[in-house]
Amino acid sequence: MKVGKNTVIFAGSLLTPNDEVALFSIKNDFANLEIAVKFSNHSNNREQRLKVDRIDGVPTIELINWNNSLGTATTEPLELGVTKTGQRILFLCSNKTIGSVNDVTLQLMLEENKND
Repeated sequence: MKVGKNTVIFAGSLLTPNDEVALFSIKNDFANLEIAVKFSNHSNNREQRLKVDRIDGVPTIELINWNNSLGTATTEPLELGVTKTGQRILFLCSNKTIGSVNDVTLQLMLEENKND
């Protein structure tokens, strides 16, 4: 599968209660890793944003104030990391809330090699 010139290496969705972390396990020819997605709501600042970090060795995407029932999404691929060969791993993410449940979708891609 491809999106533009990038190769999709994973696409999946999970339904997750607000106080739980979604843990995506990716095991295929392209990757063998886990990625956590956690949800935070900050009532003092309603701005929707995200942070990418490593927590206990696991790449973690924190979705802050992504609690819209119509949905929130990244508008362009963002870098999650780099492979051992230097190829960038990109992601797209979306979330919508249904009551106190998050419906989160994560898509990972390998960036096209600029030399090809």
